[in-house]
Amino acid sequence: MTISIAARCERTGAFGVAISSSSPAVGSRCPNVRAGVGAVSSQNVTDPSLGPALLDALQSGLGANEALAKVSSVATHQFNVGGGQSNSLSILELFLRLEQTLGIKVAFRIGPERP
Repeated sequence: MTISIAARCERTGAFGVAISSSSPAVGSRCPNVRAGVGAVSSQNVTDPSLGPALLDALQSGLGANEALAKVSSVATHQFNVGGGQSNSLSILELFLRLEQTLGIKVAFRIGPERP
C-alpha cells in the first residue's frame, strides 16, 4: 500500500509531496515537485518518468487536464499494480483539495481505463 499527499502552502505558494509505502525507495521515484509549477506523485510500482513528464507539460502552459491527457497517452502505464481509479495518480486528489481549500473549480475528467 502506498499513501501520498500533495499540497500547496497558502502563504508562500510552495508545493510539496509526502509519501509512505511498504515499497523500498518509493521516495526516489514517485514524488515530484517543481518550484513555480506544482507537485505530482505516482504510486508505488510505477513508471518513474510520469512525474517529470507531468511537470514538463504543466510548465509548458498546459492545464491539468491537458497535461494528464498528454502524459497518459504516451505513458507505459498509468496505474499501480492492481490498477483502477483508486490507484490513479494523486494529481486528482490535489485537484479536489484545491477546489475545497481555494473555492475554485478545477475541470478534469476521468477517461476509460486502459487494458
